[in-house]
Order: sequence, then structure tokens, then C-alpha cells
Amino acid sequence: MSQYHKTGLLLRLNCRRDRWRIVTWIVVLAALMASVAAKFDGIYGTPHEIAAIRQTLASPGIVAMFGAFHFTGRVTTAEIFANEMLLFMALIQVIMNLTLSIHATRSDEDQGVTELIRAHTVGALAPLAAAMGELVIINGGLSVLYGLGLQLTHMPGATTSGNWLIGLGLGTTGLLFGTVGVLTAQLTDHAASATGLAYALFGISYLARMITDVQHPQSTWWSPLGWIEKLSPYQHPNWTPVGLSLLLTFVILGCTIFANAHRDLGSGALTTRPGRRTASPLLRGPLSLIWRQQRNIFIGWLLGITLFGVAYGTVFNTIGNILKTNPTMQ
Repeated sequence: MSQYHKTGLLLRLNCRRDRWRIVTWIVVLAALMASVAAKFDGIYGTPHEIAAIRQTLASPGIVAMFGAFHFTGRVTTAEIFANEMLLFMALIQVIMNLTLSIHATRSDEDQGVTELIRAHTVGALAPLAAAMGELVIINGGLSVLYGLGLQLTHMPGATTSGNWLIGLGLGTTGLLFGTVGVLTAQLTDHAASATGLAYALFGISYLARMITDVQHPQSTWWSPLGWIEKLSPYQHPNWTPVGLSLLLTFVILGCTIFANAHRDLGSGALTTRPGRRTASPLLRGPLSLIWRQQRNIFIGWLLGITLFGVAYGTVFNTIGNILKTNPTMQ
């Protein structure tokens, strides 16, 4: 029997089980992209408005948040849109993929679902392949909707190749980090650890991109999350980041298959440390138990939000100038 036997059946079951979760993510992200693009001409449609925001986008705080984009010649509304939205949408898509990938792999394993499935005539790698197939469908669908939505908005300066490059760039970035989530699900021994490790790698990639963008923009190529800003869709379309994302996805997928084949069901290479023989008094209640289970995720989000707040704070002194020069903002 093939190790991928009945992958198609499991994929259909996964999609049916997660259909509302998937539909919600797709509708929200596709609608967000299209609605913002539709409004951008009214916000940054004149040379005066574009000049005002262009200066702000060059500030270190904004570069740290949205990436280092280089404008040459006459700047268009579409270029400003790509500057402000590409990394922002990539971050949301990464979060979506990490959530869905760990839910479809490690969470099912923790709940005993994977063991029940593999007790039948199902290939050993079929559950993993079905989870990856689900990610491919979701990110592929979003790529198409992004491209179509941008085509319909007719932003000044937008091109067909640039619109579809954005769609495919975001789709491959999401798929890449979704594969990272699947890999951490093989390395750890429960969903909470897989989530924490996946978000730690995500945070490291974001910090590497942020530091290199501010100090050495060319070094941003070393961060997978920095590839999305290298697309330059409406200036000099660059398809290299799409190819790099797909290449790294296949490399990580190979590592994932290897890790899956060399571990027992329910186990992982990174095991939970054994606790103390006698529990501390701080662990003798439901609130302390919740804190113990969620503390790493809480600390990670707290640090991330703090860094975002610091970055926003550095550009607050320019907000007044933007409002003065932008009637729509006023």
C-alpha cells in the first residue's frame, strides 16, 4: 500500500471539517485587500498626497514595520499601496497558515484523531499530505482572489503583472510558513509547543527583516519574511522571491517527511521537560494552571505588541503633517 493511500479522501474530510474556518479567513483577507485597494485612489491619488506619505514611508520606524522600498521617478498610488500593504497582509497570512497547519496536524494527533485514522487502510503519510494539500488550496485560492480583486480596483499605476505577482507572492509566503508549522508539529510533542516554536521562528524572521531593513536593506534577503517586500510589483516586478519561497517550502517539506517517518505517533524530538516532584503552591489553582500553559504565548505576543508600539511611536510626529496635506484623511 502506498504511504499516501487515501490522501484525497482525508483532504476532502479536512476541508469539510474546516470549511467555516477556511471560508472566514479567505473572505476576510480577500475583502480586506480589495477594499483597501479600492479606497487608495481617494487617499493617495494626487501628487501632493503621495509626496506627503512618501516622506513618512522613508522614516526608520515605518521602514522597520513595512520594509525598505525604493521609489524612483514619478511615484504612483499603486506603489504606495504595495509599500503599505504587502508586509502587513503577509503577516496576517502567516498567522492564518500557522493556525491552520498546526490544527490539521499536531492538534489532531493530540486528540487521538490521527491514531484512529491510521488504524484503517490509510497510508502513513496520508494525514500529513492531506494537511499540506489543504494549505495549498487555501493559499492558492487566496492568490487568485488577491489578483482578481486588484484587477477590478483599477488603481492608478497598477499593472496586470504586478497584481498577480502580489497574489502569488503572498500565497507562496503563506504556504512557506504553513510548512514551517507542519514541521514544528513533527518536532514537538504537543500542539502548544508546536505553536510556540512556530511563532518563535516567525518572530525571529520578522526581527531579522526589521533590523536588516533599517541598517542593511540588501541583507534582508536572508530573512524569508523579507522576500515579500522584494517583489517590487509596480516598479520592476521581481519573481525571484516567489521561486525562493517555493524552493524553501519543498526543502522544509522534505525535512517534515523525514521527521514524520522517524518518530512514533504522539511523540516528538523536542519533548516537554519533566516537572518538579512536588508542585509549587502557585500551581494549585485553575488560574495558575492557565498561566503555566499559556505563559510563553502571552510573553511572545506581549513582546511583539510592544515592539510594534515602539515602531509606531517613532512616526507619530509626522502624523500631523499627513493630515494637513490629505483632505481625505481630514
